[in-house]
Amino acid sequence: MEDEERKAVKERVKEVKESALKSLAKGEKIGKRKSNGTGDNGYVYALNELVIPSIQKFGPDMFVLTIGLDSSAFDPNGRQCLTMEGYRKIGKIVHDLAKQHSDGRLVIVQEGG
Repeated sequence: MEDEERKAVKERVKEVKESALKSLAKGEKIGKRKSNGTGDNGYVYALNELVIPSIQKFGPDMFVLTIGLDSSAFDPNGRQCLTMEGYRKIGKIVHDLAKQHSDGRLVIVQEGG
């Protein structure tokens, strides 16, 4: 990632993190839509900076990952630029988190039509 891109992502993650922590305090979900062009690195960065700290704070009994094709680099409408390698990385990160925090209880749902 370029320095300007990294700075913009960090700022956006900071905003989302604050919002997510408020949501967690209310017992709400923390799923947030990513900006167009987020790409693999942006998703992994958001997982590391937002999701993982929230999980450590919340201590879930189970994980549910829903992921649609609108995040795909091949989706003409979503334009979030996630590659197959990015999907694999996300899956591995969430799988590892589920093993670590919920005895591996994980449901993955593919969305989209």
